Amino acid sequence: MKSKLFMLMLLAMAAFVSRDSSPAMAGAMCGGFDKAGVWRCARFCWGTFRTTQMFPDKASCMRRSAGGAKSAKAEPAPAKKKQVAEAPGVKKPKPAQKVAEAKSTPEKSSVPKKSDARLSSEDDQTTLVLQSDVPATKLDRNIEPAPPEPQPVVTAKLSLPPLESTTPADPQTLGRRIALIIGNSTYSAVPALKNPALDARALAETLTSIGFEKVTLKFDLDRQATWAALTEFAGEAARADWAVVYYAGHGIELDGQNYVIPTDAKLDSDRSVLFETVPLDHMVEATAGARKFRLVILDACRNNPFLQTMTRVASTRSIGRGLSRVEPKGGVLVAYAAKAGEVALDGEGGNSPFVVALIEQLRRPGVEVGFLFRKVRDSVLKQTNNTQEPYTYGSLPGDEELYFRPPVN
Repeated sequence: MKSKLFMLMLLAMAAFVSRDSSPAMAGAMCGGFDKAGVWRCARFCWGTFRTTQMFPDKASCMRRSAGGAKSAKAEPAPAKKKQVAEAPGVKKPKPAQKVAEAKSTPEKSSVPKKSDARLSSEDDQTTLVLQSDVPATKLDRNIEPAPPEPQPVVTAKLSLPPLESTTPADPQTLGRRIALIIGNSTYSAVPALKNPALDARALAETLTSIGFEKVTLKFDLDRQATWAALTEFAGEAARADWAVVYYAGHGIELDGQNYVIPTDAKLDSDRSVLFETVPLDHMVEATAGARKFRLVILDACRNNPFLQTMTRVASTRSIGRGLSRVEPKGGVLVAYAAKAGEVALDGEGGNSPFVVALIEQLRRPGVEVGFLFRKVRDSVLKQTNNTQEPYTYGSLPGDEELYFRPPVN
């Protein structure tokens, strides 16, 4: 048994000697760090080093030793660092970064031009804007706004040429002419009327343009303000030659007497009419001081919404449709937009048919007052297909012809 082991050892040694003595390995060397961390070169590598490297000759191994001695202790560090860098937890940021770059790259390359299709976010925003704009357009068409600054009816609706500046009204011939214009549109107890404010403004502008010295324009007067306006105007009329009062709004007839309705009136009962309205007689009386011509125009013969909720206290008290006829005395005219017992139209195009016709005739030179209101009557009948007929009550003396605009010489 021992002889067999000895023979195996001899064979191994012979093989090793023959290996190392081969021409290819004649100058080969082993190198590496020993257990003390020192680089060494040797012909035999078995068990000598912790790490082993093969070199073609001793010089190459020694050169490695020169550089390796300085970093003998640092040599393992790169391997550890490399292992840390290759750890799965550390590698994750790189793919995330690539994904981020991949996402950002299409955004940069697909910036839409005006002719390109929009991004989805832009589509959403466009849809939102369109949805907010469409209702706004519908509101502008359907909702009736508060009376805007109206255009003068004489230029917007009538075909008459502009007033001739070569024939201005002569104050010495026509005298001092004043007017009080009231337009009640907004009532506290009933729905608003469309046209009184517009009609009042248009008529005031017309009277000013044809030479009236003073035109007082009032809107939406309550009872106290109506009394105050009439009282002030009565004082002015005492120093004037012409005094004209125009009222547009609601009116009512009770037991044969006519009343104009202020904006704060409630009219819960027929008795309230006596305390919450202003009698037409007082409006006529406000013109009494004028020396030549007195005129009251009532555009108040509209449907009366107060009647629907009014309580009848006295069974014998009558409330008529529209206004009742009047018989004024003392050289005064009272013009109704619709004759007694009829209802006047409020109009659909910004002004009532009565005011459109009245302004048209006021602008015409050489139309005498009596003839003027007959022409207004014919014009309104034509506009309303004979459903509304204006009417004038009272009489004027015949010693002088009266013109809003004198004839052109």
